[in-house]
Amino acid sequence: MATADRRWLRSWLPIAAGVAVAVIGGVLHWRSADAGPGASTTTPTSPSTSVLAVVATSAYHFDALDGLVAASDLVVTGEVVETARGRLVGDADSGGVVSRIVTVRVDRVLVAGVEPVSGFVLVEEEGWLADGTPIMVDDVTPSAVGDHGVWFLDTISDGDVTTHLVINSQGRYLAEEDGLVGGDRDDPLVEQLQALGFDGLVAATGALAEAQR
Repeated sequence: MATADRRWLRSWLPIAAGVAVAVIGGVLHWRSADAGPGASTTTPTSPSTSVLAVVATSAYHFDALDGLVAASDLVVTGEVVETARGRLVGDADSGGVVSRIVTVRVDRVLVAGVEPVSGFVLVEEEGWLADGTPIMVDDVTPSAVGDHGVWFLDTISDGDVTTHLVINSQGRYLAEEDGLVGGDRDDPLVEQLQALGFDGLVAATGALAEAQR
């Protein structure tokens, strides 16, 4: 299980589009032509309809599924039943990010965490810039009610509150009509796991988890 201190180690480091973002798991600053120093820095109430796509690098990167499974504190399948605006991470005056709190109803636990899962897990993901602009990191689309898939999670414990972060852009796969959809479509591991399909990914993850016990 990650601690509040480890949260700062899981930093997304922006590398494209001239954007630097303060994100869940690490605090950096952002600057872009779309929202400069004069932009509103209050917690958003009416987010913009345009989405700022951010390309980033993470403290984690995996070449194969076994590494992804071994590094994850918790892996579950389930369905998103609720999303809500969360906390502001970072300094609003210099560009923070508002999180999205995603409630996932757990169907199956593939990798058991340190703490038991009671039917639902809360996943915190990057949602909006402080001025209300929605962001999407490494092609990982914002979670929505009804999404069904597989989540590879890093667990964050901060006092009495436990939440989870998708471990990186390789760590969430949604079952859609045209197949399984991950994050960065150019990432070799994402392509490989998408090709497995939902049932194949679940089976492979479960087998690796059992072998790694």
